[in-house]
Amino acid sequence: MNFYKRHIGDYIKKAGHLTLLEHGIYTRLMDVYYTREAGIPEDKAARLIGAKSKDEIQALANVLDEFFTLVDGAWTQGRCEEEIGNASAKADKNRENGAKGGRPRKTITNSQPEENPDGYGSGNHVGFKNNLSQTPDSRLQTKDLGSGVDPQPKLGHDDDRFPARPQHQGINPDMRAVSIATLLTGAGVKRVTAFHPDVAVTWAQDERVTDELLLAAVAKAKESLGDEPFHAPYLRPIIVELLNPPAPKKPKDRNDDWAWKRSNEGIVAKGRELGMLARGGESYPDFASRIQATLDKRKEAA
Repeated sequence: MNFYKRHIGDYIKKAGHLTLLEHGIYTRLMDVYYTREAGIPEDKAARLIGAKSKDEIQALANVLDEFFTLVDGAWTQGRCEEEIGNASAKADKNRENGAKGGRPRKTITNSQPEENPDGYGSGNHVGFKNNLSQTPDSRLQTKDLGSGVDPQPKLGHDDDRFPARPQHQGINPDMRAVSIATLLTGAGVKRVTAFHPDVAVTWAQDERVTDELLLAAVAKAKESLGDEPFHAPYLRPIIVELLNPPAPKKPKDRNDDWAWKRSNEGIVAKGRELGMLARGGESYPDFASRIQATLDKRKEAA
């Protein structure tokens, strides 16, 4: 692909918090992704975008962590994959039309056009809303009275690109994601946004992930790291552990009275009870261990 749309307003809204260096890294990642039409290999990401210095490598790690997902050794992004698929499908259709002598003539119909004539999707930058290059004024839009369907695409959960998600304690998951991001930011977690996969997908949709549990996870992280800053992914294993605590260990069931081990006389008496005598040169602790082993075997055989 040699072209992809980038809506500046949406970009600033979703990625405006990045530093100037991170903005450049993000742009280069998009260029490489669309040029290759494939995910970015984990071990070649820095090489492909020319990141060399320590600051550049750190900025690359920040952007990848927040906006990409590592799948089978490659950094991927759902919207990138969707745009590449759309462009490929349109390219195939253009080739098919070319083989037939060009694009078919337009006919007057009541239906809306399914695709854009420019050969590229109407969507904007990856992860952003499906806007055209200029935002339409909703006051000037009218419904198609013939079909009863609003011609303007509804975004968010009504958009096919966003699967339906369960409600979190009666709260919309998107609002819950914003609440979590605000809570964690206030607790000192670095670079956490409502669009982070852990926040928007994993935690916002799990009603077990309460504010109290998140704050407990942050406190546990600070116990290990002290004043060292950390990002949202550091909390991932801690939250999993808090949600799935190990079962308490059951005390070993002993069928004997441990009081016999407290004195040499008790050890000898317990041995006689079992028909056992101390061996020549055997110490009292060793004799007690042999008696205990016999008791354990009898218990297992019972």
